[in-house]
Amino acid sequence: MKKRALTALSIFIAATVFCQNVGIGVTNPLYKLDVAGFVRNTSTTMTSPGLFGRLTAGGSLRIENSDNTKFLVIDGSSIQAQLGSLQSSGTSASPLLINPYGGNVGIRTTTPNASLSVYRGNGVDGTAAFFGTDHVSHFNYNIDENTYIRGGKTSSQVFLNDTHNGDVNIATGGGKINTGYSIYSAQTGGLNLVPLGIIKYTFSLDDNGNAIDVSISNEAGSLYTGWNVSTTRGADDETTFTIALDFAQVSNYSKIIAVGSPDFDSYGYAIYKAVSAAAKTGNSASLVIKYSGDCLTCQFAHLIASGTYMIYGIQ
Repeated sequence: MKKRALTALSIFIAATVFCQNVGIGVTNPLYKLDVAGFVRNTSTTMTSPGLFGRLTAGGSLRIENSDNTKFLVIDGSSIQAQLGSLQSSGTSASPLLINPYGGNVGIRTTTPNASLSVYRGNGVDGTAAFFGTDHVSHFNYNIDENTYIRGGKTSSQVFLNDTHNGDVNIATGGGKINTGYSIYSAQTGGLNLVPLGIIKYTFSLDDNGNAIDVSISNEAGSLYTGWNVSTTRGADDETTFTIALDFAQVSNYSKIIAVGSPDFDSYGYAIYKAVSAAAKTGNSASLVIKYSGDCLTCQFAHLIASGTYMIYGIQ
C-alpha cells in the first residue's frame, strides 16, 4: 500500500515538474496555476514584493514592484498608485501614470484617436465635471449636453489666453454672444461696456408736425417700450422723437449711451440735422433723437426719419 502511494506521489510530482501546470479544482490546468473559483488572502499586511490580495477589510488587489517602494492598489471602487511602505498604514499618494511610453487612452471607446479620448457618458453631471470649492465646471452637461466653465469659487475669475497676445475667437460660426453682466476692455479705460439691445425705427410727419407711419422694433433684446414725438417751429424747426426704454434693464448701470445712424429725407425743403442721446433720469430711461432745420416756410410733412441704434450700459 505504501509502495502504491509513493508511486502515485512520484507520478504527480513528475507530471507537475514536466508539465509545469498546476490545477486547483481543475483536472486539466492550462496555465502555471489554474484555479477554479476565487482566490482569497486573509492577511492584511504586505511584507514582500509581488501580487497580493485583500489588503483591506473590504478586499483589494495590490501589485508591487521588485524593491517594495511602489505599488498599485485596486479595490472595488478605485485604482490608486501609491509610494511608500508596504504596510497598509504607511502608504502615501503618488502619481498614477497611464501609457507613459506612448499610445492613446480611451474612456468609453475602443478606438481613441487622441492622447485622451473621452466619449459621452450617461451620468447626470455630463461627460466630465471639475469640482471647485463652490462651483462645478461641466462638459456636455445633462440631456442638452451644454458646457459650463466656471471659476471654483464665487469670487474666482475665468481667464482665456492671458499669457500672450493671441486672439480669442468666440461664436465665429455665427452663434450669438449673450452677456448677463458686462464686457471689459482695457481700451475703454477700465469701463465695463455692456450691449443691452438694438432698436430700429422709422416715422414721418404730417402737415401739422404730427408723427405718422411710426414703426419701432426691438431688433435685439427688449428695451423699447413706447414712443413720443413733439415738434416746434421757430428760427430752427425741431422735431424731438423720444423712445422709452425699459428702466428695469438699465437701472444697474451708471450710464447708458446710444450708438447709431440716424437718417432723414426732407426732399430738399429743409436742411435737417440729427442729434441723439440716451439717458436715464429718476425712474425712467429713453433714447432721444432731435431732427432740426432752418426752413421756416417748409412743411413738416417733408420729413421722413429712420435709424438703427445700439444701446450700451456702462458699469
